[in-house]
Amino acid sequence: MTFLEHQAEHPTWLHILFNRNLFIFGLALEPNEVFLRWLLIQRTKYSRLYNCNLRGWYVGKDITEGKKYFLEFLGFKVIELLEFDELYNALK
Repeated sequence: MTFLEHQAEHPTWLHILFNRNLFIFGLALEPNEVFLRWLLIQRTKYSRLYNCNLRGWYVGKDITEGKKYFLEFLGFKVIELLEFDELYNALK
C-alpha cells in the first residue's frame, strides 16, 4: 500500500478539518489560540478556492462582537447560549 492510498483510507485530522463540516463547542478562540484561528482562515480559503461549500457551527456563551464577526466571516453560524446547560438538556 502506498502512502497516498493509506492517506485516502485514514485521513489525517487536517484532512477532516479542511474537508468536513465543523461543529465547534467548548473552544474559546482566545488571543493565545492564534494557530487555531489561522487554521480556520486557511480552511475558508481552501473551501472558497475549491468551491467546497463547507459549513460550520460555533456554540458558546458570552461571545464578543469581534469573535462573532470573525466566525461569521469564515462562514460559521454562531449559536449563543445563556448557559451551557441549555445544550446539555437539548441533547438528552
